[in-house]
Amino acid sequence: MPRPKLRPTDQQRLQVKSLAASGFCHEKIANFVGVRSPKTLRKYFRKEIDFGALEANATVAKTAY
Repeated sequence: MPRPKLRPTDQQRLQVKSLAASGFCHEKIANFVGVRSPKTLRKYFRKEIDFGALEANATVAKTAY
């Protein structure tokens, strides 16, 4: 019997984005959110991971500039 498909909540999306912005590795973020593997995390939360890191880098660059 296959596993039920993951349906990310808004709260999970915000948590992933915040943790990615803080620099946590995908394994730790997956464990925190309750996802089985980093591969599944990347499949369902790609946008949050990318934008979290991008926003963190932009904030650092803005402060340094």
